[in-house]
Amino acid sequence: MLRRPMLALCLLTQICLAKDRNVLLVLNAQGSKTIASGSLLTGDQSLEVPTGCRVTLLVLGQGKRVSVTGPSTVTLKDGLLEAKGGTLVDLKSPVHKLPLTGENHRIVAGMVAPISRAPRPAQPDPPSEPPLNSPWKVEVLPENRLRLSRPAGKDGPPTALNLVFCVSHEPYPHRKQLQTLSGAKVEGVVENGRWIYRAEVPTGQPGKMGLRLQQPGEEFYVPVCSLSSQQAAELESFHQDCLSWARAEPNSIEPYVAYAAAAEEWTQLEQALAALEKALKIRPNAGLWRMAARIQIDMARYADAAKSQALAGQL
Repeated sequence: MLRRPMLALCLLTQICLAKDRNVLLVLNAQGSKTIASGSLLTGDQSLEVPTGCRVTLLVLGQGKRVSVTGPSTVTLKDGLLEAKGGTLVDLKSPVHKLPLTGENHRIVAGMVAPISRAPRPAQPDPPSEPPLNSPWKVEVLPENRLRLSRPAGKDGPPTALNLVFCVSHEPYPHRKQLQTLSGAKVEGVVENGRWIYRAEVPTGQPGKMGLRLQQPGEEFYVPVCSLSSQQAAELESFHQDCLSWARAEPNSIEPYVAYAAAAEEWTQLEQALAALEKALKIRPNAGLWRMAARIQIDMARYADAAKSQALAGQL
């Protein structure tokens, strides 16, 4: 459970962290239903690790991996990781550091969900209309390129689409907080049975950016980011680290959770979801099902997100 920092006695362990990297990723949590794998701990929160629980944490931006066994209170403050009580152990880290901040990770209830048919976990009753999956697929490519596609059926989309890029300066933006950056009319081509649309992602914009698409009877908002060739290479190198890690520890969910978190932050949503699916095959986990639902909502796969939410509630 994430709470405000609390005072406790016993063991005090400190690890120096860069001040701009005060983010921890929960790779694995055993022995507790209140700590979700895939969740994040930032500088203004603490993590209560109960007795009998063991969590594995990854320091984003440093590639450092640690294990904490409860009872313990883990906090991040002024660039220091503190474990008060319990036992903290440095683990061998199979991955190199990646400059992640955790800013793009959002809880499902607080994220942008412009479609009325998107699953809303706070509602006790099911929506009047069943949630649907959008046929659109959005891919963020190196050098600020974006590819939008959908199957080319008999009733395909118009040959040109109006794509609108939006930005928000709020941590958890809602529809009214989205500001239009730019719009582009993009011509489509049919390749391998799919309509393909290509565009450039605006660069140098502060805040959280996304693509908004409106069509008759359909509207969705997908987060995107500018991805340079260097960032793409860094992410692929991190991916290869995680694959080697998975081969060395075939029964561990940790390498897949680590890569899913990195891919989600840099809006490589297809890859993030694929990694989560592998982790969930190894061990079903409520936190990972919620993380999958969050990503599926960002991908406009609302029916899949509703199923993931339901599976999380069963664990």
